[in-house]
Amino acid sequence: REAIFYTLLFSGPPMLIAMVIGLAIALIGAVTQVQEQTLGAVAKMFAVFIIVAGMANWMLKVTVAWTLKLFSLIPLYF
Repeated sequence: REAIFYTLLFSGPPMLIAMVIGLAIALIGAVTQVQEQTLGAVAKMFAVFIIVAGMANWMLKVTVAWTLKLFSLIPLYF
């Protein structure tokens, strides 16, 4: 259960940012009638990279804490 929670916690912000930027680029493309596909892809990749780079330290801390918790629970099952 916790694995699914952490997966959603780590992947949620980058996916949300990619959706918002994709929607914004689509609206701008519709208004200006520019149908350039690479513009949206590059913008989304750049934004997701920035978000993941900004969250990396926090994600590492949470992952290490959860892993240590899991390792401490191993003796309870044997």
